[in-house]
Amino acid sequence: MISCQELECLDIEELYHITDACFHFASDDKYYCSGKSSLAALKELNISHCSGISNEGIIALSNVIHVQTLSRLKISGLHLLTDESVENLTVGLNKGNESSIKSNIKYFESISCLGLTDKILESVSSNCPKICHINLSRCLNITDQGISSILTKCHLLQFFSVSGCKLLTFEQPGAQFTLDPRKIHLKEVNVSDLSRLTDVGLANIACNLGQNLTKVDISGCKNISENGVQSIFKRCKKLMILEVIG
Repeated sequence: MISCQELECLDIEELYHITDACFHFASDDKYYCSGKSSLAALKELNISHCSGISNEGIIALSNVIHVQTLSRLKISGLHLLTDESVENLTVGLNKGNESSIKSNIKYFESISCLGLTDKILESVSSNCPKICHINLSRCLNITDQGISSILTKCHLLQFFSVSGCKLLTFEQPGAQFTLDPRKIHLKEVNVSDLSRLTDVGLANIACNLGQNLTKVDISGCKNISENGVQSIFKRCKKLMILEVIG
């Protein structure tokens, strides 16, 4: 891998025996030591469900990847990752430096990353202005506050999934979901299996995010009544698919 200077896509999903040691080439790599990135051309990285990869491996990767080049990142199923290591991978040297070049991340998938919190969402929303696809399904520690940060700052967002994020209500005091209609490009929203989502929260979604929505999934939301469904029909004029299974 050290010599793959033109590598644009690295997909090792479900290689369970891959460990952090795989990425410790950085400190011994002549390109890295000379100030060049070993994986500077990498555009897509999928390390989902590689259970042997921890924060240590993510930090090693962040040393050899250019956030200005990387556009697709999939880290689903890496339960032990923390905000800090993922921030290094998505934001890199931009962290804390408003004048630096922003990240090029457009696609971010972190399903079942149980160690992630609102902190990574605030970092992504501030430093990844091109992001258009976010899947945070079953990230159990994120709250309305973190989601508010994503929805109010990521103006190019088209797909958004928070399925199974048990703390979300979309009505938490202090969380801001009132957006400028001119900056809303969201087309698909998945809020399925949200045990705390009620008609009030669904109405907030429909009112503030609904103008361009073509698909909404509220399957498994046991506290939604016909009133909530009606709010979707009333506000989402471009809706083509509504999933209400179970």
